[in-house]
Amino acid sequence: MAGRKRAGLVVAAVRLVAEHRTWLNDPEFYRFVATGEMAGQRWVGIDWPAIVKELKAGTIEGGEPDLLILKVGASMASYYPLSLRDDLRDQSPEAAVALMRSIGYLAGLNEDVDNVRLP
Repeated sequence: MAGRKRAGLVVAAVRLVAEHRTWLNDPEFYRFVATGEMAGQRWVGIDWPAIVKELKAGTIEGGEPDLLILKVGASMASYYPLSLRDDLRDQSPEAAVALMRSIGYLAGLNEDVDNVRLP
């Protein structure tokens, strides 16, 4: 059961980054991405431990909303400390929706959160 919960966190973190799109459109980010095929299914993965290392070192460049998405993903998929009070305050509506969808995915609300739209 613990393995399934961990896998759900990793999937939610990848979905968060994919939903936000900024990082997947940044060629510098590709060094953290791996793809492959297993049993006829294509997969994509993100090297979260490497991202955590670089976030802590301050070597990943980006605007605060974009870095927040990466920090939240790293916090879900790996061990990156995050303060909801400090890190989530004053975020863009787009970042808030991406975060809600990711958290909803964790709660098993896939269909409902996929329909969340900005006002």
